[in-house]
Amino acid sequence: MSSIKKYEEIIKSIPVRNHSVIVRKENWIKNDSLHTRLTKNNQFQNNNDDLLNTLKAIFENAQNGQNGQIEISREDIFKEKDREKKLIMVLLWGYPTGGRGNNIADILYSRNELIPRISDFIENNEKKINSKVFKNLFYTQNKNGEKGEKIKGIGLSTMSKILYFFEIKIDNNPCLIYDSQIHLSLQRNQIDEFYDYPWKKNYASFFHYLEVINKCSEEIKTEPEAIELFLFHYNMHFKLEKK
Repeated sequence: MSSIKKYEEIIKSIPVRNHSVIVRKENWIKNDSLHTRLTKNNQFQNNNDDLLNTLKAIFENAQNGQNGQIEISREDIFKEKDREKKLIMVLLWGYPTGGRGNNIADILYSRNELIPRISDFIENNEKKINSKVFKNLFYTQNKNGEKGEKIKGIGLSTMSKILYFFEIKIDNNPCLIYDSQIHLSLQRNQIDEFYDYPWKKNYASFFHYLEVINKCSEEIKTEPEAIELFLFHYNMHFKLEKK
């Protein structure tokens, strides 16, 4: 194993905001209509047109769009000011092939529930929430603000992506992406600072992950997201040198 400090220069040199994915239009729009995977048996009946028009605008207005596909970078998403469009771009970037089953459709169907709550964190809470509030994000709220049913389709991976791009802090730690690739990377146990912890796809591991990365970023004086991408790419695909 090696300390994260050994890779300080590599981490600092990673152009994190340039990290991009290619999204093919046919995975989201077919024959000038929403892909059937996104219609959820017409549950979108009242807002299909809005969603379709937003998706069309994203594909048509992209400066690098060509041959029925676009390239979306992290920076593109961070720069987007319209919150509904931003949420949709997060899903395009995070799940370029459309995701599995009805998960993306379920999230899009709940976007009018998610966006106001995220907006509240931004406008009234200085982009800060605690771990308890984070857990409640996975549930709907009734008119009295009480917790309702779990929002279908949304899990820890997706929520971490959404809050990362909306620049929300959890317990004063910047939210970072915590998906299956990061989880597998951490389980490789190649880096001292992440060793000897039973990494799981659960809240406890996620909160611990944010704490460790935030501490490491302070020690090597870099942005936490740079360490996240280092874990995603270098630690996942390279056999790192031992001490």
